[in-house]
Amino acid sequence: MIHDSTNIMINLNLTIGNIRITPLFWSLTIGFVISAFLFWRFFKAEDLEDEEIYKLTLNILFSAVLMEILTYKLLNISAIGSVVGAVAMIILYFHNRRNIIWDGFESLTIPIFVMNIFRGIGMFLNFSRIIFLGYVVLGVLGIFFSIWMRKKYRSFAWYKSGKPGLVFWASCVFATVGQFAIEILNTHTLYLNYIIYPLILAGSLGVIIYRSEFKKKITTYLNKNEYNKISAKIA
Repeated sequence: MIHDSTNIMINLNLTIGNIRITPLFWSLTIGFVISAFLFWRFFKAEDLEDEEIYKLTLNILFSAVLMEILTYKLLNISAIGSVVGAVAMIILYFHNRRNIIWDGFESLTIPIFVMNIFRGIGMFLNFSRIIFLGYVVLGVLGIFFSIWMRKKYRSFAWYKSGKPGLVFWASCVFATVGQFAIEILNTHTLYLNYIIYPLILAGSLGVIIYRSEFKKKITTYLNKNEYNKISAKIA
């Protein structure tokens, strides 16, 4: 499936008895530890208890791994399932606390990009193909993008609601486009399973429109115009 002609042979597998530990495994492990710390720090600032943060972290890990396995087996696509699993767990965990659910989405933003960086490093070391460093670049750019969004989004004219959630879902758009681009560069072909990318893109954009209260603004605009027309007729 990969047609990258640049192949650098690096063998960093660690064998302990009958167990072989690949660079991808320990790279993802390091990425998870860093991501879990960032996740803990985010919710610590939101005054959640340590025990609850640890419980939520383990639940997200379980859901992410499960969905990653399912999507890889069914669609032969990696990384998408883990994000879907993490988002699903945030929804399930905070479904009775809607005031914090959008902050929950925000908490995933940088950890997801950090995981993407270490995923790229691990895949490069594991399979010795330079193309996988594209995930590292995507992760680094994604972190800078999300930080910039966090600083600026409340000043956007089209997002006057200022509600949390935009940073994560805009980052999903950014990551989806980047992931899709890397897949195309890998395969030089459009496969049927790639339909998942426009679906995620459309869903993320839909959430952004919903949070921006675009529908409410349109309704207010139309009602105002109708009021002006009636006032003009009366005058």
